[in-house]
This record gives sequence, structure tokens and C-alpha cells, in this order.
Amino acid sequence: DLLAHGAPIIFYKMDNNGIGDEIRYEDLPRNRGLRFDQFTPDLFLQMCCMSGCDYLPSLPNVGMKKAHQAMRKCREYGAALRSFKFEGIRVDKAYENGFRDALITFKHALVYCPKRKKCVNLSDGGADGDEDTYEDVLNLRFSKEDEKRLLGERRTDLVCEGVANGKLHPVSLQPYPAQRELPKSSRNVTNANNNWMTIKRNSTNRTNIKDDEGSIIPRHQQPRAQYGARHTTTTTTT
Repeated sequence: DLLAHGAPIIFYKMDNNGIGDEIRYEDLPRNRGLRFDQFTPDLFLQMCCMSGCDYLPSLPNVGMKKAHQAMRKCREYGAALRSFKFEGIRVDKAYENGFRDALITFKHALVYCPKRKKCVNLSDGGADGDEDTYEDVLNLRFSKEDEKRLLGERRTDLVCEGVANGKLHPVSLQPYPAQRELPKSSRNVTNANNNWMTIKRNSTNRTNIKDDEGSIIPRHQQPRAQYGARHTTTTTTT
């Protein structure tokens, strides 16, 4: 979905070590299966919608491969849908309208721009104007009523900034409750547990105590009073 929205780089499945998978839009032409060397971002978006997405179910017997072939040949979703009709695939008016709605949802999603500090359309196709109708490069026209129906209510810039910065809850739009500071006793217990875990992790680099003859005394036989004593001779083993 992020590729269809036009994201140039996607990083996902990150583990605790910061290692994950990365997809770059510019690498699509290197794909060894479906050829994307002559695909524009708009062609790729139309193919994604045609193969089935969250906003539009796919037609019978139309998957990624057939959608790719149709868009590569026809270069425009209207012509591709007409070719499906000639093949005997039922394409009704509701599907055509749904296809248009899906394209608008992908192309014009409401997002927060951190540079301009305001809520804009993803494609920025007329978000700042006062006109009742906007137009984009796919010749899709939609009104403010369509925007509210498909994209949701346009929030104020301050609310969008708060959600984007993690200060406001994205559903309730209310500030997150202040994090309660742990009592001092709890912090001491937490620090002690952290120190203990550090000792456990570093147990291979431990300090051993020797007797007068130079032999290492097993840890379970070492007197507690000798731990950390200044006169004790210590060696470090790994």
C-alpha cells in the first residue's frame, strides 16, 4: 500500500537489533517476474487497484499478473476495463465508480506536511485552494463532499501536528495522559534489577579469588567477607 501511495522507500519487519527489510520504488524495474521498466507511478497505482486493494475488491479472474498485463498494454485504467468487457468479464458501473474512488483515496490522502506545518493532500492537488473541485494528473475530479466521504474530515493544522508528533491520540484527538513518575523505591528496585542483569551478562568476565598458594577458590566456597576486599589478590579470566 505504501508503494501505491508513492512512498519511495519502505522499511519494515524491523527486529530488536534494528535489522529489517527494505523496498525501494526505484528498484521495481529490476524485478525478474513482472516487468515494470515502462511503468510510471500512476500506472503502478492503477495496477494495484485493479489487482485488488483495501478500497476495491478485484474482478473475477483478475489478479496481479492480469492487471499488470492490462495496464502495460492499455496504459490507462478506463481502456483496461473496456478490454476486460470484451473478454467477457463483467465490469459494472459500481465497480468503475469504486475504481475512481480508490484512486482518489490513494492519490489524495490527507497527510501532515512537517515542512509547511499544515494538513495537505498527499498529491497536493488543490488542497490550498478555495475551489469546490480539484483535479489531478489522472483527470479525476472530486468535490469537497467526495473528500470528506473518502478521505475523512480535514482536521485543523494544530491537531494534525499533535497527532504526527505523538502528542495527541489519533482517534480521540485528546492529549495522552502524562506518564506517572515511579516512586524512588521503585526506581531503586529497577536500577538494582538492571545492575543484576548487567552482572549476569558480564558473568564471563568475573573476578576470582586465590588462596595463599595461588589456587583459585571456587565461588561457592569463597567467604562473603572477602568479596571486594582490598587485600585480596584477583585475576580476571574469560
